[in-house]
Amino acid sequence: MGCTADCVCNDGVPSKSLFSSIDVDKVTTINEKDKDSCKELLKRSESIRNVKMSAHSKNSKGLVIKIPFICKVLLNRIDIMTTFTKVEVFINNQYVTLTYKPKVSEEYFLPGGDHIFPITIPAYKHKSVDTLTIRLSNNDEYGSIGYLCICGVVTGKLPKAINVSYELYGLPENTKSFSKEAANTEIHKN
Repeated sequence: MGCTADCVCNDGVPSKSLFSSIDVDKVTTINEKDKDSCKELLKRSESIRNVKMSAHSKNSKGLVIKIPFICKVLLNRIDIMTTFTKVEVFINNQYVTLTYKPKVSEEYFLPGGDHIFPITIPAYKHKSVDTLTIRLSNNDEYGSIGYLCICGVVTGKLPKAINVSYELYGLPENTKSFSKEAANTEIHKN
């Protein structure tokens, strides 16, 4: 079957790909047949459109992909090739599973198959995203995903916790300490 006007199979890799902002080592998947196949798919989708691999679900219940970012991002598009026909997008919610989903989500319906379809996401709703969860479902059989590219713009750094230890030591008795007056006179001499 030839490409349609809706697919982006022949386009180049998006210039606004957020791959460099994805914390790939922390990407998790629920109901994935082969461990880490979604991570490998994300890595390969970063540089080429014609990825020669796919990630499959274990059964017909669907697939959940949780993608954390290393900084705050603004999402505006997801390019995806999948046999699943229903795509649900959740922002900053890590509690989505195959059986539980929050009420706040965005649903998109795709024809499925071997074409890359862009899902345009309203950017005004997704300005400060640090985790993207994609739930793929509505397939009577096992489903697969053959391409996934998240597009948008980096908006800021995530706050990071820093562990700091302070140690205080007393000065030995034979150490000379300078007074403020002595320090000021040495500055003026130079």
